[in-house]
Amino acid sequence: MRSEAAEEGLNCLNSFDKNILKHKELDLRENTTSDITVTQLCAVIEDPHCSLKKFMLYKTGKIRCEESAALISALNSKPAHLRHLDVNANRLDNSGVQNLCTLLRNSDCKVEELMLKCTGIKEKGCADLISALTSNPSHLRELDLYKNELGKSGLQNICSLLKNPTCKLESLKLGKKVTDQDLAALASALCTNPSHIRKLDLSKNTLKDSEMKEISILLKNQECKLQKLLLNKCRIKEEGCEALISALNSNPSHLRELDLTDNKLGKLGFQNLIDLLSNRQCKLEKLRLRNCSIDEKGCDALTSALSSYPTHLRELDLRKNPMGKSLKHLVELLKKSKCQLR
Repeated sequence: MRSEAAEEGLNCLNSFDKNILKHKELDLRENTTSDITVTQLCAVIEDPHCSLKKFMLYKTGKIRCEESAALISALNSKPAHLRHLDVNANRLDNSGVQNLCTLLRNSDCKVEELMLKCTGIKEKGCADLISALTSNPSHLRELDLYKNELGKSGLQNICSLLKNPTCKLESLKLGKKVTDQDLAALASALCTNPSHIRKLDLSKNTLKDSEMKEISILLKNQECKLQKLLLNKCRIKEEGCEALISALNSNPSHLRELDLTDNKLGKLGFQNLIDLLSNRQCKLEKLRLRNCSIDEKGCDALTSALSSYPTHLRELDLRKNPMGKSLKHLVELLKKSKCQLR
């Protein structure tokens, strides 16, 4: 028998989508006008007939810290079904983090995608959270901790998680302002277990030559099958870009997306990029080079490479580059039928 709160909650949910529970997915992202209370929502989650696999609460403006904690506590009552949890842009206080840790430590928990961007988690909370993941790491495939205060202890625990032989994490996005030393340690940890990672997003972290060296070692590893590398606004200097793209050229067949926006390619880095695009094993589909100081000569070289070699490239972002009249040549390339750029 369902409780009155559960019945009332189900009636409210039916006003959004009467098939929510049938499809095992509850999506309340950016929903700030719902009449349903958190108490009713918790009752629905705890209902014996409910077996949610995806629960999305991204940017739900009316949910407070204590309510987020209550929802995670409700998920704790039946952890075996949940696979995707998105609480991005909802604040989590200490009780919410601890409830989440309890969920993740549960041996029945099989969460594969955990999205915690902009949740206000402090250093101790991040350390506890990742420690919980390390105790039960084999199911997790995607982790987003962007704009949370990882701190030294949080990064150390992430390194331990990545080194765990049962860890099969495929997508990792970390918060900005991670220290140089910790980023180097992170790249080194990835090198110890490189075969699973498919997406690495370190955008808005300052990457110096020491970090780029470790990342380059990872990319050269023939077991590395990284598909998406996002380094937007990482302040990478010419030497770092040169080493990075040279490493990609030594193992080019897996990469599908590369974002180097707002970094300094330099002459040698750009030449390595041309070599990468000319490599017949390269299957890059998305390339973002916004504000990378590519001049007319560089644009001509890029256009020549795209027109002379078979390319898989579908998306190319060259905004805020001083390409001058050479842009006309690139436009002419786009008119050719063999060019696959969209």
